[in-house]
Amino acid sequence: MPGSALEAAREASKILIVSGYRRIAGQNGCPPSTMVSDEKIIEIYSRVNTAFSQAAEKRGENIPAVFVNRIVLKFLFVHEKMPAFFFDELWSSWRETATHTLTDSPPCPGLTPRASFKPH
Repeated sequence: MPGSALEAAREASKILIVSGYRRIAGQNGCPPSTMVSDEKIIEIYSRVNTAFSQAAEKRGENIPAVFVNRIVLKFLFVHEKMPAFFFDELWSSWRETATHTLTDSPPCPGLTPRASFKPH
């Protein structure tokens, strides 16, 4: 239903998601820059979140949001800095093993492993 509370909530969440990743990028000098559209940020966020949520559910596990957000940042970095085919190959590889082991390495220069994701 157009104009529903659910639709309003989805739109508000998109704004918060985009502003959160842009704030982290601004503070740490990493993607997504203005070269990446808000729609692309939402697309990558949605793809990663869906894939890892499904994998965790199948395994009866819970992946903390901080880890999912770090993965999203890594994909945003690859999307912006690498050729498109590389992003597609990386996505296929990660999609097949959606519970890839996370390391303590930051997804972009300047980002500490404990950086919080708190949209304004």
